[in-house]
Amino acid sequence: AGDALADSLTARGLALLEEALSLDPNCHDAVRMSFSLKTPSAEARWRFLVEREESVRLSCESTRDQLCAELDETRAALAENVSMRPWWRWLADMAECALICGRNRAAIDAAERLLAAEPSDLSDVRRTLVYALAKLEDEDGVRRLAAEAGDAWSLLAGLALAHKRCDFAEARRQVERLLAAYPGCASVLMRQIEIPDGRFARIRVPARGEDELILAVSEGVVLLQEGAERSGKGVLGAWLARTVSELAGEKDDEGAIRS
Repeated sequence: AGDALADSLTARGLALLEEALSLDPNCHDAVRMSFSLKTPSAEARWRFLVEREESVRLSCESTRDQLCAELDETRAALAENVSMRPWWRWLADMAECALICGRNRAAIDAAERLLAAEPSDLSDVRRTLVYALAKLEDEDGVRRLAAEAGDAWSLLAGLALAHKRCDFAEARRQVERLLAAYPGCASVLMRQIEIPDGRFARIRVPARGEDELILAVSEGVVLLQEGAERSGKGVLGAWLARTVSELAGEKDDEGAIRS
């Protein structure tokens, strides 16, 4: 969307949030998203979420208990799940804001609490968690999540750890795995575009496509942009761009030789 359309959509979204709050001042999702729209600072958003997290949890639990007392076992299970989702989304946003602010242990704490409460991970908080673990150089934690997921987030986290310990052969292998998992997307890894955070919720994209890699790389700037480097990409980001360019060139050469 262009700037004019984006501004129009954002204004429409804000109007809908205000309408939701006028109908229900305790609509936790609307409270969270409205504050996020009005406060671009990730640090301020994180503090706001932390200060209100317990009251949101208690509110959701109260709604859950009231509904479950009136329903049979099958419907009660659904009611419990739906009632707790605003708190789960609250924790997911807390984890993401903490990661952006460099509060990696806080990000891990929020993510692990959410996964304990909702193991199916509707919010994809594992993706935030694997980056926070990589920031703290928790090799075992990253390896465990990578074995479960194997997506761009886990591959980038493994790549970052290998590069940090100067195991460039392993880091290069991780790049090759990324290129194999996301064919035709080398330019995404070279350009490393940082896109804005989702204004209302985490951006949803199809799995295993170019858009997913763009999102993973954008969220991965916390790893890629560490350290000063002339290109502005960060030490790891610049190394990744060079390595992808080399690998892409090698494949082109092989193709030319075969033809």
